[in-house]
Amino acid sequence: FFWAKPYLGYYRNDDAWVFAKHAQLLSDAGVDFVYLDVTNYGAFFESSWQKLLDVWSEIRANGGVTPQVVFHCGDKAETGKLHIGWLWDKLYKKGLHKDLWFYWEGKPLVMADIKSLDIKDDLDREIFNYFTFRDNEATYFADDTSFVKDTWGWCSDYPQTKFGKSIGGNVEQMCVS
Repeated sequence: FFWAKPYLGYYRNDDAWVFAKHAQLLSDAGVDFVYLDVTNYGAFFESSWQKLLDVWSEIRANGGVTPQVVFHCGDKAETGKLHIGWLWDKLYKKGLHKDLWFYWEGKPLVMADIKSLDIKDDLDREIFNYFTFRDNEATYFADDTSFVKDTWGWCSDYPQTKFGKSIGGNVEQMCVS
């Protein structure tokens, strides 16, 4: 699955040393948070992101710095409900690794289609009220003027797109891909 040899050499997606090195490099670069992509239906790679969260929590417990974490649950309502519900059960309702969650507007941020939830359903309403949602745009070549509040990106070519612009012109987010 490589088109070129990675800078850190070939490694598995559960390598603790690589996760620690990435935390250092990303923090040194001033990256606020990383997206953990669970958009592939049924392929959540739980052991990998659990390992990353464990390693980054240990770094913080020892006085180090890491970026925060946001889960990217996809742009489809039909799969978003599955992804958000699965993460809710595995992580959020248990409060696991809460120190690593990226908060936006006072709540943990999740990138997902809010239409995947039915607020008439008790569990969906609880999840809806727990998170700040941002819809996502997947194009690398988006135009800044295309996006308004509540839409963020997860990939962007140079020059980076300014996502989540408010009516007042404030930019909420930019991607580094």
